[in-house]
Formats: sequence, C-alpha cells, structure tokens
Amino acid sequence: MENLRAKFTLELNALSKNYGKTQVLKDINIKIPRGVIYGFIGENGAGKTTTMNIVCGLKKPSSGKVIFRGSELSYDKEREAIGYLPQQPKFYSYMKVQEYLNFILSLSEAKDKAFSLEELLSIVGLKDASKKTIKTLSGGMLQRLGIAVAICNNPELVILDEPSSALDPEGRREVMNIIKGLKDRGMTVFFSTHLLSDAENICDYITIIHKGEILASTTLSSLKDKYGACYYEVKFGDKIDPKSYPSFIKDINIKDDITQIYTDSTLTDERDLFNYLLSLNSPIKAFTKKEVSLEDIFFKIIEGGVIIDL
Repeated sequence: MENLRAKFTLELNALSKNYGKTQVLKDINIKIPRGVIYGFIGENGAGKTTTMNIVCGLKKPSSGKVIFRGSELSYDKEREAIGYLPQQPKFYSYMKVQEYLNFILSLSEAKDKAFSLEELLSIVGLKDASKKTIKTLSGGMLQRLGIAVAICNNPELVILDEPSSALDPEGRREVMNIIKGLKDRGMTVFFSTHLLSDAENICDYITIIHKGEILASTTLSSLKDKYGACYYEVKFGDKIDPKSYPSFIKDINIKDDITQIYTDSTLTDERDLFNYLLSLNSPIKAFTKKEVSLEDIFFKIIEGGVIIDL
C-alpha cells in the first residue's frame, strides 16, 4: 500500500528515454514535495513533454522509476489520483461546456471524491460559459475547460503541460490564478512552461531542463539567492579584461560593450563596487542597477551548460 503521508508526492529517479541511438532524457532526478507548485522549465524540445508523458503512463522510460506517494507508480491503480492536461487537449467541440463536463464526470471511477459540475465550473471560472458550445470558446476558455477535466476527480497531483503557452496575457493571468487556487485546495501542481515569467510568478520550486538534462533543481528563492537579487550593467569607455575580482562579485559577463556584474548578499555598500570598477582604469560611461529575473538566471545557466547543485 502506498504511503499516503510520504514527504514527496512525486519522485523521478534516474529516468532516461532513448529513441534508437538518440537519448532524449538523461538521468532525470526530480523530487516534488506535497502541496507545492513545481515549475518544469526549458526551451521547446528540451524534454518536458516526454517526461510528463512518462509520468502519465503514455510512454515508458528506457530506464529509471516513477515514485508516487512513496511507492513505484502503477498508473492503472493510481489514475484517479493524477490529473493531466496535455499541451494540445482535444474536446468534443459540438457539445456544450456543462454537457461535456457531465459526460467526463460520468466516466469517473472516484465519484466519492470527484468535484460536482458546479464546483468545477466555479474553480475554473466557466460558470457564465457553461451553456456555450465548446467550438465557440476562446483559447483561454478552452484551457480552463482542459484544467477542469484534469481536476475532475479532485486529484492529489495535477500535471499541466504548457498550460499557458498559446494564450494572450489576460488568458495567461487567468490560468496562473487557477493554478494558485489548485494549490490552495491542497493539490500538488507539476507544470511545464517555456514562459519564464509565468514560472517566476507562482512557483515554489523549479527544475531547469536543457537538451534532456537537468541543469538546476531547487526552490526559486534558493536560485535567486545564488545569483543575487540584482546585478549591474556597466558601460566602460575602454575595453576591460578583469582577471580577478573581489569575493562579493560572483561573476562578470561581458557582452559587446556592456559588462554585467553579478554580486552576492555580502555587498552591503555599493561604494565597494565603485572602488573596484575605478581600479580597472577605464572611464565609466553608464552604470545601471537591474533586478535579476528568472529569465536572466535561466539563460545564464543554459549558456554555461553546467549542472547547478543547490
């Protein structure tokens, strides 16, 4: 019997996937705690969908295990505890929203815990659209309908593959608010995205995947602590070539005529930074302080191609 109080809702242990001689997933290790929003971020083709398909039983791994609630996942036994929204969901477009959801609920094998039609419509904000034909819905409404289908059994784990990728800003905001609401209801949400601002706004934890390999897996706050809350862009009058720098500087990245300087929390006085910059003996033409975003960190990690162990 599975351990219903296991610390982690989902664990991926050394998952790999090969298609012939091509390895598309390389030793994927992820641990997703209970009741969190977990972002799985990477560029298109990085391996996000393949990983999620393995978790949902749609593909078999070449090696490795999927652990759900402390025991190796048997999807036939656990299907009602896992909800899944694919990247391109399909519906019976001729049906009305409430008709379709009633049909889905009629198929449920967990009627004792499944949401009612009214609850589903309320959670995803489709009450006013309940009598609309599905083919008339906007892209945002279709995604919300897809989420309703994914959560109809009130699952412990909800897997959402790129839930906001094809939406306009308002549609994305609505979907992100729904995801936050799922967490408030005690669900664990594992969602993939290449839209880094979405992940930054709502995630407790993130994993960065690049070319089938995990490069970072940690809390969002830990990742920002590592790279600092801010960085500085400096434009020098002459070319510089810093061979060493003070301990409060984590990294220096020179792109064209802009020098990006990343500092850590030990920098309490910017005069220390200015003194270092002046020591480089090059006129300072511009100096700008910028907030570090997840996008900044993401590209810094994948351009470096190194695994970050936090």
